[in-house]
Amino acid sequence: MSGIGISDSAVDVAGWLLRCVGAGSVLITETLEDRHVVHAHRGPRLPEHLRHELPIGYPVCEHTVAMGFPLVVDDAFNHPLLRGNPAVSELGIGSYAGAPMFRENGEAAGTVCAMLPHIHRWRPEQIEAILTATKTAEKLLFRSRPARRWY
Repeated sequence: MSGIGISDSAVDVAGWLLRCVGAGSVLITETLEDRHVVHAHRGPRLPEHLRHELPIGYPVCEHTVAMGFPLVVDDAFNHPLLRGNPAVSELGIGSYAGAPMFRENGEAAGTVCAMLPHIHRWRPEQIEAILTATKTAEKLLFRSRPARRWY
């Protein structure tokens, strides 16, 4: 089912992406009205209060979802959109590259992102790997669920 030769779970997609791009950590999140749900994380252990959910206003991923297109930042410490973001300082995000996932109705639903603790110039092949992982995760999380029936 996946285009990257792995079993079909968000955790496997995150692991593949971590190895592929050499990132410090990878997150796959779903954006809900009141929080961001962490579907998968690979990399250093997140603080206890962030392992399953991220509060609104906290993650860099919010910007990616709001814009509806990939966000690539080589220097998160000095980027006008990200400097001062609590996740950048608390988690030590020096560089960020992420892409939005979409629901079948076209609504931005979450992100797949890779982060490093230092400033990093993202290479085209790393961006391509993030886009590939995003398509796979999107299919797993938002395209394969059976329709809900309310009867």
